[in-house]
Amino acid sequence: MKFREIKVGLMLLLPWQEAWAAEAFSFNRAHLHGAAQVDLQKYQYGNPLHAGQYRSTLSVNGRDLGEETFVIQEHDGQLEPCISPSLFDALQLKDAQWPTAATCLRFFADR
Repeated sequence: MKFREIKVGLMLLLPWQEAWAAEAFSFNRAHLHGAAQVDLQKYQYGNPLHAGQYRSTLSVNGRDLGEETFVIQEHDGQLEPCISPSLFDALQLKDAQWPTAATCLRFFADR
């Protein structure tokens, strides 16, 4: 299960790889109409990810599985994906690996 958890975790976190970009960049406010009061500093190092629900199109082995909602939760200051039973099924993971009575499969629970 660890290997599959890592693969699924990487797949889910791949779109946010730029959230951890080390290089800063500047953004020209002139491109945003009426944005003089908007604080864009938090976007200086990429698109910051926040805990919450996200909708994404799933594709497994080149097969489109449609859209699914997944949750990013914060635990001890770290963000991690929470895999719901419906997302678990959509990813076609082995049922025997689902913890009994769990509503969320945490990736980094052992940290």
